[in-house]
Amino acid sequence: MNSKHRQSIIFFSMIFLTTVTPHLLASQEAVSASPEFRAAWASRFGWPDADPEKCREKIVRTLDRLEKVNLNAIVFQVRGQADVLYPSQYEPWSPLIGGKDPGWDPLAFAIEQAHSRGIELHAYVNPIPMWQGKNPPPHSTPEHMYHLHGPETEESWVCHDADGKPMTGAGEYIYFSPGVPGVQAHIRKVLIDLVTRYDLDGIHYDRIRYPGSKYSHDPISEKRFKGNGNPKKLSWEDWQRDQLNKLINDLYAQIAAVKPWLVVSCAAWGIHDRNAIPGYDKFSSGYHDYYQDTVTWIHQGGMDVLMPMMYWDIPDPKPNWDELADYFVGKVGGEHWVGGMRGRYGADELIAEIQYARKKGGLGTVVWGSGSITGDEGREKFLKSIYKEKAPIPELPWKTNPKHGILSGCVVDQSGNPIEDAFLELKDHAEKWTSGADGFFAFLKVNPGKHTLKVSVPGSPDRIYTGLEVSAGAVTSLKCTPLSKGAKTTHYRIITPRRP
Repeated sequence: MNSKHRQSIIFFSMIFLTTVTPHLLASQEAVSASPEFRAAWASRFGWPDADPEKCREKIVRTLDRLEKVNLNAIVFQVRGQADVLYPSQYEPWSPLIGGKDPGWDPLAFAIEQAHSRGIELHAYVNPIPMWQGKNPPPHSTPEHMYHLHGPETEESWVCHDADGKPMTGAGEYIYFSPGVPGVQAHIRKVLIDLVTRYDLDGIHYDRIRYPGSKYSHDPISEKRFKGNGNPKKLSWEDWQRDQLNKLINDLYAQIAAVKPWLVVSCAAWGIHDRNAIPGYDKFSSGYHDYYQDTVTWIHQGGMDVLMPMMYWDIPDPKPNWDELADYFVGKVGGEHWVGGMRGRYGADELIAEIQYARKKGGLGTVVWGSGSITGDEGREKFLKSIYKEKAPIPELPWKTNPKHGILSGCVVDQSGNPIEDAFLELKDHAEKWTSGADGFFAFLKVNPGKHTLKVSVPGSPDRIYTGLEVSAGAVTSLKCTPLSKGAKTTHYRIITPRRP
């Protein structure tokens, strides 16, 4: 794998700048085709095994098959239901790999094997699911979040239905409630640790949504919606979308501060807005049924690439793969879109979808169920038609030549404790945000120059910070002095958030 020319982070007194550098990720050996993202999803139900040798064999076999058909990326699942498939100080090992330390690091092994073949590895995680099963997970060190904030704990962080009943996990995932600030802080802590420690090419979110339109009426979300957690006075539906928007926004800022070259993507619901495409009004859509507004995530700058789960074929009946491709490319642009495909439709259909993605100017495609490509019959068809040669990964221009910067920080009181749901407004910026459980906030796609930030905390006068310098391709993090001790108000200040 070619080295990535990643420039170091330069720290200054009150701001640190993270330089965005070229995203040179794929091996350039024997490459002659045009740049194209050619990927397969690899689920946690496929590659893990409690036997280390069998697990290694599965990883090697999977990557060998991708390499033989000239694919150049794997979206490799490493987190499922608040448990992981790599060593973590924050979450326990998945039962899929034995539920305890296997004595080796499967993710580090997979990265090494992928990169040695010129294949990118994007870590695939489920941020929102907590658990699934009739029985709770076993106790562990670290303890599983089910036992700390599950449905029967004193402070439950799980989704509740319209009757106020928590999800139970019988036949479905128990989901964290995105409207609980502690949930977002925990997810960010876990994922930033993952990003920091491993030589990943990207991070990929699946199930980054509410479990359904009737969720979540948990006590914390209800209280925040009716109080300080809804300073923009949004409707219930828009407020829930905004909770996911904030999680995406804050994750992107923290990732950019650590590894700005990393590609952030998600497995978007295959139909974004059922009312925006003729003939689709009877289908479920991410925007309406799961409060997942992936198009907004792209425009806000919190997502680099959408990989919608367009698990249908091109011919009628609807939904039609080509019509969904038209929709997503029209909404976010081909440079932000990778077409998700379903392997069960067979090699000929997948070839037609890949050709259509090329026609639309998309980055490429990713397949769920790669056997249709990597099996003997499929491999022969692909190598003779559209994957004759290896291809480099496309560059992302906002990574290689950024036009905007990021402003982030943390709101705390005089004692250094984080303040939740402070309201932050950046002058002339489209977005307004509340602070998280750890006090964190961030503004993406900030124009270069000097800016003014207003911080509002109930019971205290507004605090105005002026002359905040933001540069293109940089993360500006604030370190400001607290209010004077003589003030008869709630004190707060802005500081640089600590890294895990």
